[in-house]
Amino acid sequence: MPTNISIFVSENSLGGSTFSSIVTAVFLCGGASAGMLFNKLNGKFGERVIAIAFLNLGLGLLICSQATIAPILLVGGFIGGCSISLFMSRLTLSISAKTNPVITPMALSLVLSSNNLGNFISPTVIGLLPGTLVSERFLIVGILALIGAVIVGLTMKQNKTA
Repeated sequence: MPTNISIFVSENSLGGSTFSSIVTAVFLCGGASAGMLFNKLNGKFGERVIAIAFLNLGLGLLICSQATIAPILLVGGFIGGCSISLFMSRLTLSISAKTNPVITPMALSLVLSSNNLGNFISPTVIGLLPGTLVSERFLIVGILALIGAVIVGLTMKQNKTA
């Protein structure tokens, strides 16, 4: 979202570069807010926090894809921003808990470098999606994130009962 928000704002005549920066800041504020709540969420939901992160991303992108006025875009940006802090915090914790302490640093470096690689190639991948407008692409990725939330949630529920 931060990579494509300026195009979205321009396509939908919601403002210029200043407003795009504000949306990105709100996205980051969502991440900071979720990061502050991570300990409580993790204590209550454990690894299911990953499914919650996918849910936040999906909802945020769906809201953004339908935004026709600035406040709606800001709400979607905030909700979507929550996903990054929740996902990365829980993923790091899970990897640390499930790997041999000798290889934990390597496992974490692979995950974090993969995240950066994903950020680098995401504009190309997003460009390959059907649809010509960023809002259509946000909609597609939002739906995929919601499907991911269901899959991750069901998988974790199965693993818990197994």
